[in-house]
Amino acid sequence: MKKLLFGVSALVLAGVGCLGLGSDTSEEVKGGWLLSFDLPDGWVMVAPYSLDQPIDFGTDITPLDSEVYIQSTGGQIYPSSGAIPNQEDLDGTGLIVDDLILDDYIRISVSHLDPRRLIPEGAEDLGDGFYKEKICEDNEDCRIGGALNYNYYLETEDGKYKFVTVMIDRTIEEVEGVIFSAREVTATE
Repeated sequence: MKKLLFGVSALVLAGVGCLGLGSDTSEEVKGGWLLSFDLPDGWVMVAPYSLDQPIDFGTDITPLDSEVYIQSTGGQIYPSSGAIPNQEDLDGTGLIVDDLILDDYIRISVSHLDPRRLIPEGAEDLGDGFYKEKICEDNEDCRIGGALNYNYYLETEDGKYKFVTVMIDRTIEEVEGVIFSAREVTATE
C-alpha cells in the first residue's frame, strides 16, 4: 500500500511539473513591435523616416510594421556623405537645420525579413540566433555617411531580422549591446 501511495504521489508531483505549476522558466517579453530591446537612457524606437520630412514621434509602432529605427537620440538624425545641409537646402521639407543630429549618434534600422530569406552564407554565427556579416573593409565606400561595415541578423523560430547601422562618433560595442539585447515580444504593451 505504501508503494502504491508513493507511486501515485510521484505521478501527481510529476504532473504538476508538466503543467507548469512548479517553477516557470518562460519569460513574458512586452513590447509594441516584434522585438523588444534593453535600450540605454535616451535611446528611442521610432518609425522609419526620410531625410526630406520631419520625424513624426506621434506615429505608433505596431507588429505590422516591417521596419523600425532604434536610435541613440530622440532627435532627427541626418546621416550624409559629409555634406552638411544649410537651411536653404531644406526649405520646403519642414526640417530646421539646427534641429538635425549630425554627429554623436547611432541609428539601427531593424527589418523583419521574409521567412524565406536566407542568412548570407558568409555570415559569422555568433550564437543565440545572431549572425554578423562583414560587407566591406573600414576604408571602403560602403562606410560613407557613417554606415557600419557589418550587418547583423537574428534568426528565431518565429522570424528573421536584419540590423543595418549608421553611426558617427560612437562605438561598435554600443551598437552590439543594443542588437544583442533583442528579444521576441510575447505580449503587447
